[in-house]
Amino acid sequence: MKKRHLGLGTSFGADMGQGTTHDMIAERLGSESHNLSEQGAGFQLMLTEAQLWLARQRDLRGVTASVSVSSAYRMDVVRGINEKGKLQWSKWDANHRKAAHMIRSLSREDDLVREGNAKWDIRYTYHLKQYTEMLNLHNLFCRHNIPHLIWRTNRPRERHYSREQQLTLKILEKLMPAKHFFDITQTHIDHLIESGDFMDPTPLDKPIPYYHTTIKVKDEHPTWRGNETWVDKLWAHSSEHGSFTKVD
Repeated sequence: MKKRHLGLGTSFGADMGQGTTHDMIAERLGSESHNLSEQGAGFQLMLTEAQLWLARQRDLRGVTASVSVSSAYRMDVVRGINEKGKLQWSKWDANHRKAAHMIRSLSREDDLVREGNAKWDIRYTYHLKQYTEMLNLHNLFCRHNIPHLIWRTNRPRERHYSREQQLTLKILEKLMPAKHFFDITQTHIDHLIESGDFMDPTPLDKPIPYYHTTIKVKDEHPTWRGNETWVDKLWAHSSEHGSFTKVD
């Protein structure tokens, strides 16, 4: 039985010359690493590529998986497919200025807003989207009996959620068992802010908003140590809960 580890993520999971969380986990498991992380990737890319990878395996015994979840604002569109059958993706971020302006403009179109002047709750929609798509990946792995662990690179910025909105998020969180989800209140970027293990720690003249936090350095991506010490936390969690042993 050949041990393989499937890694899914964005730039924080991709190889930028500082090792990757998914490759480090694969090494600790004694598995061959299949890291499909791509810079700027969204859930559509990750879910589609995961399904295709699983479908192409002759035997799923010995397969484990890890997922580093990033912004739910990221979107993916297929632009083609090469001669080897690999999908070619274009990516865009709904949190960027032009895209955000476009979405706000759409929300004011009479033919789209069927309930009078109802205002779209765009921020909360994407918070729900992150949760439901994390659960989609979890359910995919459970369906194929693949031990796995999912964690967040960052999380949405919360703005004055109502009691009902907060309760709905809590209900979805109950569907995320500790065995397969690392503490969702902790993120990789928070770990880096605490440790200072950035690829380029040069201070910015003006800090920039970064999802739930603020970035004050030129390049917020992790160094080797920033990845390795984060994996130490993930490994301790997986050892305690048996994340990579079996699916309950």
